[in-house]
Amino acid sequence: MLSPITSIARITSKKGSVRANHFHKTDWHYAFVESGKVLYFEREIGAQSVPEPLVFVPGQMFFTKPNIEHAMLFVEDSTIYTFAKNIRSHDNHESDLIRVSFITQDIINQYVS
Repeated sequence: MLSPITSIARITSKKGSVRANHFHKTDWHYAFVESGKVLYFEREIGAQSVPEPLVFVPGQMFFTKPNIEHAMLFVEDSTIYTFAKNIRSHDNHESDLIRVSFITQDIINQYVS
């Protein structure tokens, strides 16, 4: 079944930056890589280990389900587009997510030189 997308965002990130490090209670989103290179990490809520990342490059898209901890590490200056189920006003977005911090500086140093 197709579901409507209510939000599209263009996001630019510098090499070495981390985005997400959270999970959504109800929202889901697709992310499309326009330029750069993204390492995508996801795991079950409450998991303690850091999973091996999936690597996404221009032209590729990935999906994040609700209730999945996820983070994106940008190993090059990058531009992505996100396509989300929920309206992405600041307050609405913040009320639907729970922040976690599993991508630490040690992890960043491991992948970004």
